[in-house]
Amino acid sequence: MKKKCEICGNEFEAVRDTARFCSDKCKKQAYRGSNSELEEEPRVEEGIKKKDLSKLSAEDLYNGISTYKEDKWIDSPEHEELMRRLKELSIEELEEQGFKIPNWKRMEGKEIEI
Repeated sequence: MKKKCEICGNEFEAVRDTARFCSDKCKKQAYRGSNSELEEEPRVEEGIKKKDLSKLSAEDLYNGISTYKEDKWIDSPEHEELMRRLKELSIEELEEQGFKIPNWKRMEGKEIEI
């Protein structure tokens, strides 16, 4: 089925009826919110809005962070949400949800002998 890309406006042959973008490049651009018209549109295909990052899985947060070029990820809303969870949740909760546990989290509350 023919569809029109929401980012660049190009017509493309969609495999699924839910397809919104003609390429990975346009999908990433929409995900990052670089198109002001899509700012309040879903950030990921599952339909989660920018302000609903708390509903993203660990995998979705890591994937979102990986779409940023160079060190731009550090200021991303996905990174902010990841850090919030790492600080607030227990190691057990994080592992259960599929998060990678950083060493600083494992060392919290432990005394370091020199």
